[in-house]
Amino acid sequence: DQGVGSLKTGAASALVGSQKLTTGIETLYNGLVTLDGKSATLVSGAKQVFNTLLTTTQTQINNQLATIGMSIELTIDNYQTVLNGLMAKLPAENQPSIKTALAQLDSYNKFYQGLQSYTDGVAQLKEGAQSAVDGSKQLSEGLSSLSDGSNTLVQASSYIKDNKKVRINDINFNKIDLFVI
Repeated sequence: DQGVGSLKTGAASALVGSQKLTTGIETLYNGLVTLDGKSATLVSGAKQVFNTLLTTTQTQINNQLATIGMSIELTIDNYQTVLNGLMAKLPAENQPSIKTALAQLDSYNKFYQGLQSYTDGVAQLKEGAQSAVDGSKQLSEGLSSLSDGSNTLVQASSYIKDNKKVRINDINFNKIDLFVI
C-alpha cells in the first residue's frame, strides 16, 4: 500500500513538473519566434549599411583614380578581389588608404557574416524548441495517464487491503486491463 501511495505521489509530482517544463519551453519558443521574426529586418539593415560603406569607399577611391583614368566598382562579393588587385597596380605610396579601406570593410564583413550566422542559429533553435514543446506535451500526456492509472491502483489496493471483494464496476480502470491469476 505504501509503494502504491508513493507511485501515486510521484506520478502526480512528475506530471506537475512536466507541465511546468512545457510552460517554460513554450515561453522560450515564443521568444525565439519573436527574434526570428525580426531576423530578416536586422540582416537587411546590416546589408544596407554594408552597401553604403562600399559605395562611399568606391566613390572616395574613384575620385583619386580619376586623375589616372581608372575606376572601380565594389560589391559585397568582389570588394576584396578588386581592392587587392588595385593595390597591386598602384605605386606603394598610394596603397595605405586602400589597405585601410580594405581593413574597415573586412571588419564590417566579419560583423555581417556573424549576424547572418546568428540569425540562422536563431531559426534552427526555434525549430528545435518547437520539437521540445511537442515532446514535453507528449511527456505530460503520458504522465497524466500514469497518474490516472496510479489513482486506479490506489483505489484497487484499498479494496484489497480492507479484505473486501473487488467489484469490477466499483473501480474506474481507464484503459487498465485486470488479469486474474
